[in-house]
Amino acid sequence: MLQRFTTFRRDLVTGRRLPFPIMLFTVLLILSGALQGIPESKAQDAPQVSDVVMNGWRWFHVYCFRCHGIDAVGSQIGPNLRESIKVLPHDEFIKVIREGRPEKAMQAWNVLLDASQMEDIYQYVLERSTGRLKPGRPDEQ
Repeated sequence: MLQRFTTFRRDLVTGRRLPFPIMLFTVLLILSGALQGIPESKAQDAPQVSDVVMNGWRWFHVYCFRCHGIDAVGSQIGPNLRESIKVLPHDEFIKVIREGRPEKAMQAWNVLLDASQMEDIYQYVLERSTGRLKPGRPDEQ
């Protein structure tokens, strides 16, 4: 038994491949410990984020955050969209995403985003502007 443990330990240190059952057991052991560390009440109290808002966050962080800042707070390049959404009607906001604003160096996104993705971004920014969605990744709040 001691020889097996010594071999197992050496395999871990040297980076040799471990047999699948040992790897599976190790992963399950680690996960069970990690899951036990999360208080059950905290997991149940976490706010639910809709798929639309989560997808909007994803699209925003692929295409928009470089100019409009993380969490849509704006930057030196692009305005704070949390404020812009308060003055632009829904259709106008979507039109700006779709057609861009060439005079302000904003490109049109209609080539890369479809109508559903643009709506997801709108819903994400709307949730951020109302304060219902706190800064950071929505599903980690």
